[in-house]
Amino acid sequence: MKKTAIILVCIGGVFLVTWFVCRVTHITDVYKTSTTANLPTFHPGDVIIGSKLKAPGQNIFVCFKEPDKGSVWVFRCIGKGGDMVKIKDASVYINGKLLIEPYTWNEYYISAKRLNTIRGYVEKRKYPLRSINDSLFAISFQQPT
Repeated sequence: MKKTAIILVCIGGVFLVTWFVCRVTHITDVYKTSTTANLPTFHPGDVIIGSKLKAPGQNIFVCFKEPDKGSVWVFRCIGKGGDMVKIKDASVYINGKLLIEPYTWNEYYISAKRLNTIRGYVEKRKYPLRSINDSLFAISFQQPT
């Protein structure tokens, strides 16, 4: 019984020291999302543990804090170093190939004032648009078919 307790205390101590070293050296960082930018993958308030042990690559999420404000930014990498990323007609191309992302949620909230600046484009492309209230709309951008 005494041996088991000593082993458990040692394992717990090693875990705590490892966690502390990783946090102090920023090998791992804990982030709390604050926006709906990555719905439905991450919701506001979700806790993300990021690691510097894996290099960013295609479809890997990258987390960092904004230097001045301390707010958390979470983005999914769509390209790697040397890739040519081009946005044309609301579609993303990587190295000349259309990026198809059926798992993304492309619904955005837009003010009536901002909507008026792109209304012709929205109507031409027939993007779904719904009214939230008098001054706010939800617009869905879909992949071209």
